[in-house]
Amino acid sequence: MKKWIIPALLLLTSAAFTQTPVKIKSSEIFPEIMKTPGVLPHKALAIWYPSEIWGVITTEMGIPAEAAAQLTEVMGEYQIFAVVDYVVGAYGLTYASEEEIRSNIRLVDSAKMSYRPLAEKDVNSNVIMMLDQLKPALRKMSGEMGEHMYFFLYNPKTQGMPVMNITRRNSFSLIWNDFSVKWSLPLAAALPPKFCPVDKEQMKGNWNFCPEHGVKL
Repeated sequence: MKKWIIPALLLLTSAAFTQTPVKIKSSEIFPEIMKTPGVLPHKALAIWYPSEIWGVITTEMGIPAEAAAQLTEVMGEYQIFAVVDYVVGAYGLTYASEEEIRSNIRLVDSAKMSYRPLAEKDVNSNVIMMLDQLKPALRKMSGEMGEHMYFFLYNPKTQGMPVMNITRRNSFSLIWNDFSVKWSLPLAAALPPKFCPVDKEQMKGNWNFCPEHGVKL
């Protein structure tokens, strides 16, 4: 793998994204793909990295077409989730281990079909390598919490699960321990805005009705 792949991965947590036909801003997409479920003292962080992000990253970075195609082909094959599970105590945070989370985490689609994450042996070795090289950056950026962030991968093609397209209507949940985290699609950040027919106020692209006037958008 070429050296540019690692800086590309770092954009997952810091850069603004661009996707045709709309420009996606990190400030808009991250509240949709990043969830913080739970009630103190037991909390979690769950981030979904949809496959479309890889095309977004390569476009934003201006990566040469051949290299971009390589990255998109390898990483875009998977639905990737990063999870931190922790308990806030009197003396700091206590984290669930990767083994504890992996033993019961599952992805549940809109048809209530349940899927287990892939074992490392079933994941492309290049993907494992890139994620391993991302972990030190997470530790540097997130400190102690980054050290306890674990990745769980799913392959829609080999596992017979639906493809989660950020521009199409769908929903799915990630469930483990005491947590059930739901993502509803499409993502507003991936769609052009809508406008209220009453006052022409700009609305999110995945809204069906104006919350103020109740009219259909």
